[in-house]
Amino acid sequence: MFQLNKRVFLCSGLRTPFGHLAKTLATIEPEDLMGSVIREIIKRTQLNTDLVNGVLIGCVGQGSHAPNIARIAALKAGRLPECANAFTLQANCISSFEAITSAARHIQTGEGDLYIVGGTES
Repeated sequence: MFQLNKRVFLCSGLRTPFGHLAKTLATIEPEDLMGSVIREIIKRTQLNTDLVNGVLIGCVGQGSHAPNIARIAALKAGRLPECANAFTLQANCISSFEAITSAARHIQTGEGDLYIVGGTES
């Protein structure tokens, strides 16, 4: 794998509220939570969505209704190009961190310049 001499920056951060097991947020699907986070990040940062190369989301237990939560969340967020890459990483306890390091690798190898990265559970 060819590595470019590129620096990688985290430019914004946002998270959903914490909830209690089987309480207020229990009926909200993780892809809906992530979709709202992506929408809000785009709004707060005034991000030019045409520049987004991909969406990488960590999630341990996506269901059969949303087998690739990254793609579903990206579509639910709207305003992202349909051609943007979107994939879900599943690794117990570190899936969000793995999504961050995967995006950094994509940038360092020249596969893209701008990624939306996150993690979701519900």
